[in-house]
Amino acid sequence: MSIFLHAQKNSVLWEVSGNGLEKSSYLFGTIHLQDKRVFCFPDSVWIVFENIDILALEIVMNFDDPKAIAEKIMIKDQSKSLKNILSKKEYKRVKKSVNKNLGLTMSLMMDKILPMMIAAELMSSQTNKDEKLPMDLYLQKSAEKKQKKLFSLESIDSQFSVLDNIPIDKQKEELLNVVDSMEKYKQLADSMIVLYQQQNIEALYKITDEGSSSFDEALEAELLDKRNKAMVTKLKDKMKEGSVFVAVGAGHLWGDNGLIHLLQMQGYSVRPVYSTCTK
Repeated sequence: MSIFLHAQKNSVLWEVSGNGLEKSSYLFGTIHLQDKRVFCFPDSVWIVFENIDILALEIVMNFDDPKAIAEKIMIKDQSKSLKNILSKKEYKRVKKSVNKNLGLTMSLMMDKILPMMIAAELMSSQTNKDEKLPMDLYLQKSAEKKQKKLFSLESIDSQFSVLDNIPIDKQKEELLNVVDSMEKYKQLADSMIVLYQQQNIEALYKITDEGSSSFDEALEAELLDKRNKAMVTKLKDKMKEGSVFVAVGAGHLWGDNGLIHLLQMQGYSVRPVYSTCTK
């Protein structure tokens, strides 16, 4: 059994210390949604956030150039476009679902976007959009107001290349699975939100893994494991510069190749910080 599995309580916030660090850093598991149900942060999060030097995100977004972001995620290989990988019947099913759940703009763009990204947007559409920004970007805006330093653990190019490396037949399978099971994904999204409110990152990790039914271990390794190892490499240097608040999807924290265990294996002490939201 891995060291980190001995945690007694659920927490989305973990303190990283020791191994020569002058200041503690923190791992915070986010959920990439705009649903107000997940925006009741544990009290300790804001206490810690006030005192950190650096906010590390998967990607620090440049809000001044949204067109550049859009251009980055457009597919370059047209053989991977929906019209080229789907039958006419399948294409019609996807188009109908995108129109219904994502609206006209996405419907017009969908031939230029990887199937995996469309599948992710469809799953996200089954949650509320009460907040102006997803949690990660909300934290970025909060850090900018407090004049904290910002650091990207990844780039849009690297994230897109991970998706681009997933075989197109697997992406097609996942997209059609989502389109044909929207009610299931609505229930899955609600279950994930409840688990996030409970700060149960182990169960959240497992339910996320179960949600990608068409993926095998090799693809899961591409989506999470390799990225986690690359993040830890960057964090080892960045944490020497000051206290870092690492806000990444909660799925990156748990598991034998999650950030908690990987940092423990590097000699750091990683412990849960317990608190609840008292708003």
